[in-house]
Amino acid sequence: MGFQDLKKKIQSKFPIKREIENTNSNTFFRGELFKKEYYNDYCYVKLRKGYCELSFFQSDNRQFEKIEDDYLDFAINFKIKEEDYPKAEKMIDWFV
Repeated sequence: MGFQDLKKKIQSKFPIKREIENTNSNTFFRGELFKKEYYNDYCYVKLRKGYCELSFFQSDNRQFEKIEDDYLDFAINFKIKEEDYPKAEKMIDWFV
């Protein structure tokens, strides 16, 4: 299982891809942001060399800058090594 398989799993749980806006404070969102269809649950995915970062959080805001603030205040973050991607798929099933 590679990163693309893991990303497909995330997209099945968070089907809406949210565009990341370029704002003055946007220095940490350098990945992909996904949202559940009927809920305010978000998943942020950032691919790094040798691992990926997954962050889960909720935001009731529609303005991107406030979503960023909620990410900083409430996100649960995981760093997952490439060899652990199959375990991450199980974690996503359990967590989401």
